[in-house]
Amino acid sequence: MEPVTVARALGMILHSYFVLCIMSVLSAADECVKVDSCTCKTSKHTINLHPLSADPGPRFTALGKSNDKYFYNPCKDFTEGTVSGVVIQEQAGVYYINGDDNTATFSGDPELGTLLLTYQHTDGSLIRHSKIRLLCKANTDELVFNEENPKVNYHFTLYTQHLCFGGQGQSGGLSTGSVLVIIFFVSLLVYLIAGIMFLKFVRKAEGTEMIPNYEFWTAMPSLIREGVYFTFRGFKTEATYEKI
Repeated sequence: MEPVTVARALGMILHSYFVLCIMSVLSAADECVKVDSCTCKTSKHTINLHPLSADPGPRFTALGKSNDKYFYNPCKDFTEGTVSGVVIQEQAGVYYINGDDNTATFSGDPELGTLLLTYQHTDGSLIRHSKIRLLCKANTDELVFNEENPKVNYHFTLYTQHLCFGGQGQSGGLSTGSVLVIIFFVSLLVYLIAGIMFLKFVRKAEGTEMIPNYEFWTAMPSLIREGVYFTFRGFKTEATYEKI
């Protein structure tokens, strides 16, 4: 078989494998549907953050850059300084509302570690957003400020025991897609190491000749492009032929 044909066949196999991994990840996702500002449900679990709420609040404080402080009270607006909201920022003695409780939205799958709780607040023509990633951590309830990116979009991580299922320290296990990806990269690593050793010590190859199926790897960019086109065409070949 010609090297180009072999490379094309390997490229299609590789592309099909990645498509399978992506489809497995997407099919495994179980979106958490909002019930109220502190509760959402998947097909298997109910996420209830009401135990984290403090009265009068706030429950959590996190330090940001330049000594900024962020206050958060799940489920209920609170007052800090001269303003009231569910997420409040203190910057040089001035207080800003970065989220209101009635704007809470959930997205993502808690078992995949992608659950996100988002708030917003309209300040004149400016809309501030607070995005809180929820992760399981046994016997812990802690808010961590991550970054402001882009401007007036604030990212946090909330580690909480109320996201741990079955008393475990981590939420869920590896999805089918994750397992397939791990198997693929481990197999690829073994293939490369074994191939290089065989070509070097058995066939006495040197330089680029030591790389297994070198023609395939050099043709990879064009093969990926063909695979993408193939996917967007609905896995159908083009109905065109070269003129003789």
